[in-house]
Amino acid sequence: MTTAAGTRRQERRPLPRQVRPVQNETTVSFVQRLAHANHIRADDLTEYLNARMTTSGRHIRVSLQILADAAGIDAGHLIHALPQLQAGPARSGIVPSPVTSAEVRLACRRCMAGRNIFSAVTVLTWTDQNVCLRHQLWTGHGVTTIEDQADVTGMPEVGRAQARHQRLAHQHGLWRVRDCYETAERTIDWSSRESSSRTARQERIRRFLAASRTGTLPRSYDYASYYPEVVSVLSVLASPYWQRMAGSGDTDDALRFYRQVAANCLTTGTPRQNTPLRNWIVELRAARKLGSS
Repeated sequence: MTTAAGTRRQERRPLPRQVRPVQNETTVSFVQRLAHANHIRADDLTEYLNARMTTSGRHIRVSLQILADAAGIDAGHLIHALPQLQAGPARSGIVPSPVTSAEVRLACRRCMAGRNIFSAVTVLTWTDQNVCLRHQLWTGHGVTTIEDQADVTGMPEVGRAQARHQRLAHQHGLWRVRDCYETAERTIDWSSRESSSRTARQERIRRFLAASRTGTLPRSYDYASYYPEVVSVLSVLASPYWQRMAGSGDTDDALRFYRQVAANCLTTGTPRQNTPLRNWIVELRAARKLGSS
């Protein structure tokens, strides 16, 4: 006698065309590519898999075994390639997403082309990975389509900033660096957006525009244009020593901190007048007072 579970299992016959998962690919991305390869709507495949898409459409809840059967792929291989399938209660067979320790971003288009994949593939990646060093493409903030991935081949300082960013994460911890990154980004953006003098950011934008066919650039190109300076300031903000100086009530300590920031690529203006930086210091000092009370 065939059990109900066995009947459901037999109903998920392998689709005619198989798709190999990309390492660290999101489950949604894999399901969409599987549907495209078999010339069916992603919604229809989701229904066939008895899966549930979240309201945002960015995450999907699906049984590992049902997906493996439909894809014609060993479940062990599939769960290794798709990290979002590794989370959640094992008994129910339904796995939640996302994996909270990483960000969802578009994979490098050149890496994918090397695998004969020419559509967008979303992957889970660490927050300190903004540049594909192999192909010198910006894959970080601002990238919403594969066409947004800026080519930084002629800007070696961007690649060096990526390597430095990863070293900082290894030295101070991924979470500490991640928490300071947005402040570093806002600090540089504030100081260089409307500068009257020529900045490195403006020079890189000029070079991007010279290579552009349309004369316009996606937001991602701007993020890439000041990334080296962001990482330089990040090296100060993520340092436990310089955080102590910034949080200190001593005037000399604060002055040393501001000088260190100024020496690390704060483009224009004085650090003391930089609004995002001042807000970060206020929050840092408030947190320290709360922790000591």
